[in-house]
Amino acid sequence: MASNPVAKESFDVEIDSTGQSVTIAIGQTLSSALNCFGMNVCNILIPSGFTGTTISFYGSFDNTTYYPIYNTAGAALTATVVANSICALAPIDLAGFQFIKISSGSSQASSATLNISLRHLE
Repeated sequence: MASNPVAKESFDVEIDSTGQSVTIAIGQTLSSALNCFGMNVCNILIPSGFTGTTISFYGSFDNTTYYPIYNTAGAALTATVVANSICALAPIDLAGFQFIKISSGSSQASSATLNISLRHLE
């Protein structure tokens, strides 16, 4: 067995993070809600069967009414994605939102579960 050239000890850093998932149902573009209370979204695992090449984000303060999220330049917050990959986000982009939904640029051909990595705010 080949040895790993990077020493394990270099990764012995405690990071206070957690994972959650949301689902975009078959034929739909909008995910279930993600409760981000006290956390920032860092990464999204895009599943192998994901339909579409872009995602955008909707935010809510009450988990009832959702609004598209725009950045400070006035552009919709979007990301280009590839199926079976991880989409890394700048945590500051979604900071402050308690509830988030993810929208696919295309209707899903099959149900898609997106796994999301969140890091607790410090």
